[in-house]
Amino acid sequence: MKKNFFIKKSSIYVAFGSALGISIFQSFFTPIFYNPDGFSIAGLAMSAIVGILSVNISATVGRRLNALDDEPEFWNFEFRRWIFPFIVVALVVPAIGHIIGIVLQGSPLLIVALTMCNFLLNPLAYCILTARILKNRLAHVFFSALLTWLISAPLHLIYKQPLQIWFAVFPVSALLAITGYLAAQGTKAIRSRAVGI
Repeated sequence: MKKNFFIKKSSIYVAFGSALGISIFQSFFTPIFYNPDGFSIAGLAMSAIVGILSVNISATVGRRLNALDDEPEFWNFEFRRWIFPFIVVALVVPAIGHIIGIVLQGSPLLIVALTMCNFLLNPLAYCILTARILKNRLAHVFFSALLTWLISAPLHLIYKQPLQIWFAVFPVSALLAITGYLAAQGTKAIRSRAVGI
């Protein structure tokens, strides 16, 4: 089943790039503008500047990606092909990490196990998601990464984690999503003999 959302793929690229830029700034550069009073004009101004730059850069990159794409400009959402691998990405992989955290609680192997889980299972899940989709693969991957990040927000609030941690999650998960996408595309190219091993 394909649903044409009448959303331009460039809009998804802009949303993804903007979230990436803002999350990087909020994660690593916000402490520079920390104000004990709780409000920093300089920090607010820099956040606005970073947001504007992220949108402009993402729009430029999005236009160039569209120029390389033979598919129509509007995004066709392949729901049936997307939903199962997305559940794996958004729910199964985090659940496995949570189980590992419970089983290895207090063990020195906990950090190693969680790191391996994150850096192996996430790209694999996105690789499967990419392989399942027939058209507009990158748009599906970017949309999935954004949606997964937004879904995780309530959990961070429930566990009363700092907002900065939630922002810090997205740059890592975005890179892992892109890694999975490139792995799937590379595998496809090798199988079609478009490139050598």
